[in-house]
Amino acid sequence: MKKGITAHIYRDTYNCVLNKFNDLKTVTVICDGGVFEPREDAPEVTIIKRDLSSSGKYPNVSLYLHAEPTNILPGEHFAFGGSFIYSSDARFPSKYPIPLHDRRMNLE
Repeated sequence: MKKGITAHIYRDTYNCVLNKFNDLKTVTVICDGGVFEPREDAPEVTIIKRDLSSSGKYPNVSLYLHAEPTNILPGEHFAFGGSFIYSSDARFPSKYPIPLHDRRMNLE
């Protein structure tokens, strides 16, 4: 079983059922040396890394990180829903909060 660290979900008071993790407070970020298994109240997320500078469209941004649900159902498409994840654990892959792409665009 995959193991990771837990990260807190930070969001404003905005709640929307279009966000897959709407009522949740934590997620599990899979990483080397992780100790926690994903749970129903802390589902697994995947960290996506993209180099935006290679396209030339965003010359001042070299690396963009975002998190999205790992278990994506057929037809589900996600975008940034206004939430971020963060953990002070040294294994967290960023010094800063990471945007959480959990807004289900196929439901809009």
